Amino acid sequence: MPVARLALLVTGLFLVVTSAAQAAPIGALKQYRLPTANSAPRYIANGADGNRWFTENPDFLPPAIGRITPAGQVTEFGPACSFCFLNDIAQGPDNVLYFTSNDPFLGRIT
Repeated sequence: MPVARLALLVTGLFLVVTSAAQAAPIGALKQYRLPTANSAPRYIANGADGNRWFTENPDFLPPAIGRITPAGQVTEFGPACSFCFLNDIAQGPDNVLYFTSNDPFLGRIT
């Protein structure tokens, strides 16, 4: 009886481990080249439009907001401000993206 119970436990554990491995495959890393050299991308957020949006603080250039489409096309929008350092970016309500900087303002992209 204990051997049958152990066999049942091992079989159950195998099924749980196998199911978990199939349910959560390991993803692949994908890198994208940005149009501006030394653009120093910082924070990234998923947009309601299906794109990924990120902040950039390039060396010796005004900061910008970048967008990566699901197809991998990168577009930069800017300047976001004159002499500031962009920080976080987040999806807000009504398809509006908000970003923060070291200046006392809250930026938005519609």
